Amino acid sequence: MGTFFSSDESNQETRAVPACSWKRMPETPVSSERAAEEASAIKLRQRGGRYQPGVAPSQPFGRSRPLRILCLHGSGSNAMVTELQLCSIGLLDLATCDFLNGPYESSPAHKDFATFGKCFSWSTLERKRLQKAASEDDSVECSSLDIPLFGVLKCLETHGPFDGIYGFSQGGGIVACLSDPAWLARLGRNQPLFRFAILGCAVDIRREDVRGDLTGMPSLHLIGEFDSIRDESEQLAAAWTGAETNSSQHKTIRFAAGHEMPMSLMSDVKLRAGIESFLLPFTLDPQ
Repeated sequence: MGTFFSSDESNQETRAVPACSWKRMPETPVSSERAAEEASAIKLRQRGGRYQPGVAPSQPFGRSRPLRILCLHGSGSNAMVTELQLCSIGLLDLATCDFLNGPYESSPAHKDFATFGKCFSWSTLERKRLQKAASEDDSVECSSLDIPLFGVLKCLETHGPFDGIYGFSQGGGIVACLSDPAWLARLGRNQPLFRFAILGCAVDIRREDVRGDLTGMPSLHLIGEFDSIRDESEQLAAAWTGAETNSSQHKTIRFAAGHEMPMSLMSDVKLRAGIESFLLPFTLDPQ
C-alpha cells in the first residue's frame, strides 16, 4: 500500500491516509478508463515553509495560506531527492510542497540517490522513443504515458487544489504533458488543474506529433549552464514561451550547475529572487 503523507498544522504530527499501489504498465496500450484505474495510487510527502520537518508552513507573501505546489522527481530519483533540491533553491521557503514518486521502480540515476531509498521513474521507455511520432506498427509511445499522467491527474484532483506544479528532468516532461491542451484532451480534460508550472533541467517527452500550444500556461524554466542536456531544456523553454522571453508569464533562469540542483545554490541570491518574483503574482490572485 502506498501512503499519502500530509503535515497536520494543528498538532504538528504526520497522519497517513491509505492509498492503492501503483501497477506496472502492460506491454500493450491501455484504454483511458483502465489507465485511470491502474494509476489510482500515490505516495505523497508534504513539506512547507522552512526546511524543518513538522514545522507549519511560513507565509512569506502575507497570504492566508501559502502557495501549494505538487513536485515530480526526475528519472531514477525519488521524492526525498527532490525535497533536497527544492531546499537548495529556496522553494520550500515560499510554498507548501507535496512530493510524488513515479510508478516504476528503477536504478538510481546517481549512486548517492540510493541513500534516500528506492528510486523511481515516470516511464520505462527512453525519451527519444517517447518523442518519436507513431507509425502504423508503433503506437505504444503515446499511451505508455497514460498511467503516470492519469496518476498525477488523480493526485491533483484528490489531494488538491494545487496552485502550481514542479518537475525535474523527466518529471518536467510530465509537467509539459499536463500543461499541453492536446495531451489534456487525450486524457479527457479540458483545462489544467494548476495555475503555473516550474521546470528544472526539463526534457520534452511529448510525442512529436502530439504537441499543442503551451504558451497559455505561465512557466518558470530553471536551466543548468553546465547541464549535458541543456540544449533540450532550452528548446522546451523556447517552445513554451513562444515569442515571449522573460515576460510576466514566462521566465527562464540559468544557474551555475549541471543536471542537478546542489546545495551550493543556497547562496545564489539571483536565483532565489527570480523564483520569488515569478511566484509573487500568483499570491495576489483571488483564490
